[in-house]
Amino acid sequence: MRTVVLLAGLALAALGGAQATAASLRVSPVSLDLPAGQNATTLTLQNDDAAPLNVQIRVFRWTQAGGRDVLTPATGVVASPPIAKVEPGASRTVRVVRLDGRPPEGEESYRLIVDELPPPLSESGRQVTLLMRHSIPLFFGSSRERPRIEWRLQSSEDGGAALVGRNTGARRLRLANLRIGDASGAVLAERKGLVGYVLPGAEVSWPAGAFQPAAGVRLIADTDTGPIDAPLKSD
Repeated sequence: MRTVVLLAGLALAALGGAQATAASLRVSPVSLDLPAGQNATTLTLQNDDAAPLNVQIRVFRWTQAGGRDVLTPATGVVASPPIAKVEPGASRTVRVVRLDGRPPEGEESYRLIVDELPPPLSESGRQVTLLMRHSIPLFFGSSRERPRIEWRLQSSEDGGAALVGRNTGARRLRLANLRIGDASGAVLAERKGLVGYVLPGAEVSWPAGAFQPAAGVRLIADTDTGPIDAPLKSD
């Protein structure tokens, strides 16, 4: 999950003639999955730009409530160093540690938010900087059990349909390349790439499209535990 953030420079761009620069930061791996008993791992920052990069790494506890993701600053997991300088063409290793030595009670979910920090302004003071933000899923105490998801459709506030997944299992599910079809096989809704996660014990919803839930509708998608083809109940 990678988003481009436009920081402090929109007003300057409106003046015309402002220089636009974009730093290039790569982060690997793109997901961290630690089994019970492993409380530390590493993240690699790679600078593909011709100038040094300053990077901030923050850790958030990741839960889901009201059908949506909720991120709160974490106190039990730290990144070291929290701010790092990466030289041009070089890499930097960041250590991520869970401070509690006791095994997690179930799978714990976090997000590492890795942000490029703004560089100094150019001598002219007219610069627009495009900065990258990486959001890295981090799981401690990952269960080997398969997630157990109950899928259904419900009417949304805009008059369409929403896809709802409730996870009663001990492991999260990663959903991608979603397709919803009716009893005749016609595609009612489709979404390529990553759709999202359903964490253990949570319920999540996504807008599905401008159609009404009906009998015979099915969900077809890819997940981190294999493809699924499941009937969709309607509220």
